[in-house]
Amino acid sequence: MNRFLFSGFLLIGLNFYSYGQVKIDTDEYNAKRSDKIEKPNTIFFAPLNFFDFQNPSFQMGYERFVAKKWTLQFESAIMIPHSIFQYITDWTEGITDCHYTNKGFRVKLSAKYIIMNKKIFKMYISPELFYYKNKSGIARWFLISDPTFEYSFEVTKWGDSYYQFFYNDEEKMGVNFKVGIKILLGKSFFVEPHLGLGLAHRNVVHIGRENLNDKLGGGLSSFNIDGINHDYSSLWIFDKAMHNKWVPTLPFNFKVGFRF
Repeated sequence: MNRFLFSGFLLIGLNFYSYGQVKIDTDEYNAKRSDKIEKPNTIFFAPLNFFDFQNPSFQMGYERFVAKKWTLQFESAIMIPHSIFQYITDWTEGITDCHYTNKGFRVKLSAKYIIMNKKIFKMYISPELFYYKNKSGIARWFLISDPTFEYSFEVTKWGDSYYQFFYNDEEKMGVNFKVGIKILLGKSFFVEPHLGLGLAHRNVVHIGRENLNDKLGGGLSSFNIDGINHDYSSLWIFDKAMHNKWVPTLPFNFKVGFRF
């Protein structure tokens, strides 16, 4: 009888011990699983950059979770000769031989902190460092500063101003602070709009100008659809003015990506 009771208690004890071990292992597994990011990697591209009038580019990026609410992101872009709009509207102008071209690149490095994590979207704030360089062929109106200066036949005069083609060699570096939303489309795909504010050092050199003393005409009137220098990372009110100084930025974009 005693042996029977002892055997019964032993079996019951072993059963509880086994159950406890399984529960502990399950709890630890669930805890680790809850901390694990389901899809820690992201690749994306920015389709709006193809439609940029003055700084069109092919831009891609990679993002990686480094903690539960933190990610690191790297983006790079290569300037393309013309925007999609130019290819659509300038067929008769011989777009392949057009001298209104772009040549350069852009790189960005940013960190993201997720402030709202819902089932179908994630909201974040993000500091960003960026560097941009582009040499573009453009044409602008300038004010004549010296009436005795002799311009070539390539310059189109109109009263006290003229219109001239030249190359705009532009370099920018700075920091942006952005707010964005990653909207999930199914398990893997997403769209991501963002906007923000920032500060950048901008250096602009005009190459091929006939008289560098002449100022850019228009002032704030150069802020128009053809004059906006929106590379979808920076918006400059004084369009293409030659200077070397700090300026504000207004970053905004729309991205499409894939999580894995």
